[in-house]
Amino acid sequence: MGGVFFDLGRPVIGGWMGGGWTTHDDVRGIDIIWGGEFGQEGSILFGADVDTGQIVERHWIPGREFTCNVDPRNGTLYVHTYHGLYEYGHVLQSWTPRDGMRHHGFPSLSHQRFYHGCMGPDGILWIGTHPGSHLVSFDVETDTWTDHGVQAPEPHLPNQQIWCNPQYVADNGEVVCNIQRDPSGRVAYNPSTGTTRVLYTVGDPEYGSEAHAKGEDDPPRAELAVEVTRKIKGRFRQEGCVYTVDGEERPIAYEPTVATDICGLHRGPNGDIYGATIISMHIFRYDPVERYLQDLGKVGWGGGEIYDVIACGEKVYMGSYGGGIFAAYDPTKSWNPMPEHEGRHADANPISFGPLGDTMNRPFEYTVGPDMRIYIGCRANYHVSGGGLAVF
Repeated sequence: MGGVFFDLGRPVIGGWMGGGWTTHDDVRGIDIIWGGEFGQEGSILFGADVDTGQIVERHWIPGREFTCNVDPRNGTLYVHTYHGLYEYGHVLQSWTPRDGMRHHGFPSLSHQRFYHGCMGPDGILWIGTHPGSHLVSFDVETDTWTDHGVQAPEPHLPNQQIWCNPQYVADNGEVVCNIQRDPSGRVAYNPSTGTTRVLYTVGDPEYGSEAHAKGEDDPPRAELAVEVTRKIKGRFRQEGCVYTVDGEERPIAYEPTVATDICGLHRGPNGDIYGATIISMHIFRYDPVERYLQDLGKVGWGGGEIYDVIACGEKVYMGSYGGGIFAAYDPTKSWNPMPEHEGRHADANPISFGPLGDTMNRPFEYTVGPDMRIYIGCRANYHVSGGGLAVF
């Protein structure tokens, strides 16, 4: 048997966005604000001249997404990645005005991925990992990694998902880290002794007080050098990237280019094909007769992605992460997402019915039963085992 493959194009262009890191380029004599466009197929790091908003740096990053830390002593931008469906991720890179992008690899760990990081006043970069809550450090002077071990206090349950999230380096040299799990908390690691002490644990009789929660006894932050003296803040969204310089808002001349994978696809009530893509909150339509592919747009409520779509009657129903939101789109009416009402308005299209409830968070698969009800298979929320079956 034979067949013909037709490339119908990318239904939704534009990954999810982040950024706001600032560095000073002493070669070109400019300040740069950095942003990222993220996708399962890989990400883009871009930098804009703060004075003009024009893109002056653009680099492909091999990961689903990334976070950055800046060494204010010399303007080095560190980029640590998370894996994606088609990208290996798990790598530290750095950018400087003189050397451009450099790769620094990954510490000698298995079954771990980078989470977040922080810089110390000595230029040491500290990064936490998931799911084992290790704390690692990178010394750019020697180009070496050190694993400082698991930071989550005992007990460590088998296969428990634990995130180590370094917050800052204290003036006494300790590295303060949030520990995300049940129960969550906060610890301080002492590099000189190799020991970790508990600062806060939710519900703990000794370390669970309100004073511990507020960090009243936490060590104060170490003072870091200041490289960029102007007050610069960025806001990065699919619909546009802007930043403020000393209170004045300016646009960044960046056009999204990352296309994310299709994760839901179903025939609609009018014979058209409807679908959704990974982490975009957009749905799209394809007319097989006219061979027309259309990105209908972003729905009116917030979240990560529309997981799937299904036709029932004359409407297209959909569920989204997070919160397990269920909604309906009426193809006979104009697209009207009404984000100011989070799609929960009688005139909204798609219209949101709100959360499915009972901690259901990821509505993955749907089918229409013989009773013309929609049966929805869900994954549970974080920290909750199992899933659930909802009926709409």
